Amino acid sequence: MLPLIPAAARHVRGEQHFRALERAYNEPQFIAPDRSDPEDRERRCADGHVVVVSRSTGAALWIGTYEQSDEPSHLLTESQQGRQEARSTKKGPSGSQHPTSYAEVIERLRAHGCEVRSAHRHHKVILPNGVIRSIPKTTSDWRAIYNTVTMFRHLGVDIRRPAPGTRQK
Repeated sequence: MLPLIPAAARHVRGEQHFRALERAYNEPQFIAPDRSDPEDRERRCADGHVVVVSRSTGAALWIGTYEQSDEPSHLLTESQQGRQEARSTKKGPSGSQHPTSYAEVIERLRAHGCEVRSAHRHHKVILPNGVIRSIPKTTSDWRAIYNTVTMFRHLGVDIRRPAPGTRQK
């Protein structure tokens, strides 16, 4: 039986999801210390599911999913490492149309014909039509990249990924 705390239990999406989480808890493919509290918490992962477990109580504190390409290679068997190397290396989370880093924003701006120059704390972006804008080198909050993409879209340079099933112009 999977000992879930109530906050984690409300995220279980049915019997099949519960069984997958139970497999990750009881028969993990790999175990790693949790970043939030490495002394008391560990991540038990299997088949794309992760369960964060308290070492002191054994209770499942958090449940979720992970991209199987995120598996630390030093914790995988040789056959699993071979499968991991064959996986695609698409940037960003699946389903996201927005870049996930400023490096990706700059890469896409250059692909759209913009000139990007590095300044002290900002990048200077010169659009193909001559308009100049600056973007910071680091994000200020979780919406910074989204706001940057929106700003350039309003200026006529759409650097979002095409939606699944559509072709890029």
